[in-house]
Amino acid sequence: MSSSPESATARLARGLTLVIVALGISLAVVIWLLIRQSSRSTLEHLSPQDRQELVEQLIEQSPGLYRWAYFAPRIGYTLVPGKEHQAFGTPVVANELGYRTGSPEKAPGTLRIVFVGDSWTFGMGVERLASYPEQVARLANDHAGIDSPVEAWTLALPGYNTLNELAALWYFFDELEPDIVVLCLSGNDNHSTLSVLPNGSTAGQGLELDFYGDPVQLYYRGRWLDSHRYRERWARNFREIAATEAKLESRGVPLLLFFLARWQPFEAHAHVQSAGLTSPYVVAPRSLTRGRWTNRRWGHGTPEANALYGQMVYQALASASDWQPLSEPHPDVSGTAFFDPPSTEAAQQLDRVFLETTQEFIPTSFVAGDAHEVQAPGPIDLRTGEMGRATSLLVRRPQGARRLVLTIDAIDESRGLYPLELEVHIPAPGGGTRARETIDGAKTFAIEIPDDIEVGQAIDVHLVAGAITSSPSSLAARSLKIRSIVPSS
Repeated sequence: MSSSPESATARLARGLTLVIVALGISLAVVIWLLIRQSSRSTLEHLSPQDRQELVEQLIEQSPGLYRWAYFAPRIGYTLVPGKEHQAFGTPVVANELGYRTGSPEKAPGTLRIVFVGDSWTFGMGVERLASYPEQVARLANDHAGIDSPVEAWTLALPGYNTLNELAALWYFFDELEPDIVVLCLSGNDNHSTLSVLPNGSTAGQGLELDFYGDPVQLYYRGRWLDSHRYRERWARNFREIAATEAKLESRGVPLLLFFLARWQPFEAHAHVQSAGLTSPYVVAPRSLTRGRWTNRRWGHGTPEANALYGQMVYQALASASDWQPLSEPHPDVSGTAFFDPPSTEAAQQLDRVFLETTQEFIPTSFVAGDAHEVQAPGPIDLRTGEMGRATSLLVRRPQGARRLVLTIDAIDESRGLYPLELEVHIPAPGGGTRARETIDGAKTFAIEIPDDIEVGQAIDVHLVAGAITSSPSSLAARSLKIRSIVPSS
């Protein structure tokens, strides 16, 4: 199928991201290398205007906003403190702590709501005052009927996961003195923390261990995947939320959970129940996080959508306190589900959705050149099967399968790297199974599938090489080629 200039531009942008991840070099050099290394026919089909647009988009999406949180690494990163950038189509001004919000100093008598979240709470693609936390503060000051002025303080950044968010909350807690905490949960909050590059940009698929304990950073291309690691990473998030709930309660600070960005109510119910949470929560309707309610370029809520999210959170806070509710909320908000646990049983429904989604999207085998993107939460070139230091792949367990047979090959251009040690691990609730092999050319070997991975579930396959090197045919560091992973009896 032929590519339009727009789709070619998007493809080149994705290619650039991989180059940045692999090398961590400056933006200008990356663009030059991309043009030299990419398909000439693809580039030649771009008009000068499209090429200029590509460069402008890359600079806007990678403007050097961030700094590594060296003072508390589990936070991951903050904005560069005290700087102003133009990013995501809006001005982004960072305060002295590195967040897009007001001063950390709290005025006497102020009721401060600290909103903790990711890009949806940050307000990607909208002005700061149009973001939903600021909308909540405006509504509270206009309608709550309380004596204290209400202030929104936004502790949120694009790319944060739940572990980053809670680490930031507790690191800054004493300085911010929150009176209420609103934790916003997005559907990809079990992904790994992004890496911060030397130029202040963020990138995924780095080389270090992630904070969830996996040997490689993981970014899932699908939701509701019934794999042990996918589900355990969510369980880890909610255990951390439960611990935060208890700590806040001991300090007399109420917590509200806001499920935003394509959640289903039953999914939120199941997670809340499994963690034993008692805080109230509200689930934004999926219909208000897609279509005309999202910015087409950035994929996040429009100003109009943020106004509705603000009404949802305000109404939930009013229901859990002595605030006056809105007398005439927007029709799309009036039916929003607000939950005060316990709610109805939902775990079985979520289990069914997990299995159905895995059955539909995860094949039983992995074959380089014919693999599905959803099979690769870890970094890998799906066309060739080439991996870097480590990766993670998903295959579905079929009936009768007891082993996985892996075919691994060396990379011809990197013969000096071999023989090379390779460790394969299939994590499972009971600990999983491991295999260690020495690769010095094409090799086929098997690893047992753990008994506690059920038929129909996705199998996590972690692969970690003993070393990496550069390859003359690729900009990215490489170690091995994964030809195939096939189940066997």
